Amino acid sequence: MPRAENPSVSVPSDVAVPTPETLCFLLAPLGLSVIAACRRLSGGASQESWRIDGTAPDGSPESFVLRRTPAATWNFDLAAGIETEAGLMRLAGAAGVPSPAVAALLDGTEGLGRGFVMGFVAGETLGHKIVRDPAFAAVRPALAGQCGRVLAAIHGIDADGVPGLRLQTAEAQVAALADLHAGGGWV
Repeated sequence: MPRAENPSVSVPSDVAVPTPETLCFLLAPLGLSVIAACRRLSGGASQESWRIDGTAPDGSPESFVLRRTPAATWNFDLAAGIETEAGLMRLAGAAGVPSPAVAALLDGTEGLGRGFVMGFVAGETLGHKIVRDPAFAAVRPALAGQCGRVLAAIHGIDADGVPGLRLQTAEAQVAALADLHAGGGWV
């Protein structure tokens, strides 16, 4: 059965691929003076992530990630929104949850759309690699316990300080998704 067009998607013409000049302007206040590379990271169904490698004024290498709402802007009522995501990451970091620091918020006036810049954390994100690749065999025995401690810390965060965060029960979330599906939405 073919999917219907989603009427909640709009494509603004002022959102472009990040250029070194735009990135230098955006990242200069963070101490990144030269952009050596900028590449799109894989993954992300509705958001883009870009790795930005550069040089700090003292000559040391520095890396950031630009996470942004791309040209196709989703107005999905159930999504928290990228600003809320940045706020949650800041709360998580303050609560001791391993999380990259949010360094800057984008408001759209930079020509890159809405989003934020965070520190780059090296590591693997693909679950199938983590569970199958021999390179991760040494970390697998402790991984479940580490994940449990991180999840416990996340659930201990007081999310009342995040503007735009809607709290709802699982039952209410499932009902909202069922309503969306029944109405011909994309779920």
